[in-house]
Amino acid sequence: MLWFALPNALSVLSVTAAGVACYLAGDTAFRLVPGIRPVRFRALAVVPVLATAAAGMRLGAACQLTGLVLVLLGALAAEARAVGTAHAEAPAPAPAPAPAPEEHGSSAGAAGAGGGTGAATGSG
Repeated sequence: MLWFALPNALSVLSVTAAGVACYLAGDTAFRLVPGIRPVRFRALAVVPVLATAAAGMRLGAACQLTGLVLVLLGALAAEARAVGTAHAEAPAPAPAPAPAPEEHGSSAGAAGAGGGTGAATGSG
């Protein structure tokens, strides 16, 4: 009965790869709804993620997990590079025009200089 308690290596490795592939597919679908771009790198990463199950069966679980991490890091690095070049190529927004200086009327200038009625009453 001990064989029943131990998980089958094929099922564990397949479920691990399938889980990561489902996560990537769900993340891709989630990003499509609000229009977050790019999504092609995450969508394309599904295929090599599923291939890590075969690598895990031949080489072991540690190799599969290493492969999963490398595939995910590669997809994220390619996405970051694509986003970085997209931002670098996008033209910078035009600066807002500076507000025009306020012009003071001649009466305000005269009053401020002491030539108005305030100067005449102050001497009295």
